[in-house]
Amino acid sequence: MKKTLFFTSALLIVFCITTGFIFSRFTGTMTARINAKDLQEYGLAIITASDPEFDNSAAPSLTGMSDEEIASIKPLSILIKNTSSKIVVGYTIVWECVDSVGQKNTFKFSRADSEAITDTEEYLKALPGTNLDKTIRPGAARLFSLLPSATRKGGGSASEAAQKDSASNDKSERVRRLSSELLTTYTAITVSIDAAFFDDGTFIGPDYTGLFDRIKAQVNAKLDLRRAISEKLKKGKSNREIFNDIEARAKTDIAVKRVSELFTPEDNYKFFSKLFANQFLQFRNMYGDKKAIDKALGPKDKPEPNLRKIK
Repeated sequence: MKKTLFFTSALLIVFCITTGFIFSRFTGTMTARINAKDLQEYGLAIITASDPEFDNSAAPSLTGMSDEEIASIKPLSILIKNTSSKIVVGYTIVWECVDSVGQKNTFKFSRADSEAITDTEEYLKALPGTNLDKTIRPGAARLFSLLPSATRKGGGSASEAAQKDSASNDKSERVRRLSSELLTTYTAITVSIDAAFFDDGTFIGPDYTGLFDRIKAQVNAKLDLRRAISEKLKKGKSNREIFNDIEARAKTDIAVKRVSELFTPEDNYKFFSKLFANQFLQFRNMYGDKKAIDKALGPKDKPEPNLRKIK
């Protein structure tokens, strides 16, 4: 049976805060070095490019890249290895880059999906074979880089292949030049794991970026909707009355329109309350009232998730 789980661009929180770079040709000496701040005591280790383990562990992530692309990407990349027994379902990675005069630029990458916590089993079953799987399974390592990857897709006619090769070569050159520029501009780069969620709701990291509160707000938005539905069922309310409430939530007017603008827990709660209400209305159109309500209530034999910080 095909699994149905609504992954939306709104559910996958991804943001990068960067400064611009000029793609000029640099010939200076590459002086940048990468320092790592990981959370090994909680099962998350950072592996830098200088580590003997890096090449073998990074190979799956670099499939399809030329030797030149790999050479450009490797010095500015790290792996995060999960040595715990739990699945990492969300994280924030922070890169702090310092140049020769002490000026600092910070780059942040965050990815988290609240459905990994509220609907863990269904979420994990729906991921294989999709490009949405950004989890880090026990024993696995995931590549993170300051540089864009440049993979080549196969297929197509000879002319299409030539165009793709040309575009790929152009991108490879841009990546090489950006790598050279970064390695020349910065004398020190520190990469750290600022935050991480495991699939059991536990959370680690200093969390300077506020990931815990944002995801907790998203989780609460879904749980509050589920509680409202459950309470109406206990009071003997009709399906029509239940969906009237959901429709009202779906029509809520909120100022924030894009996930990239959701900086506060309050914004997240309002946005996702509306989004989840609309999602359940989609379930209704697909399955009818009764099945949609069953899906909205979530797993019957699973307690509500308990989000908690352990560091």
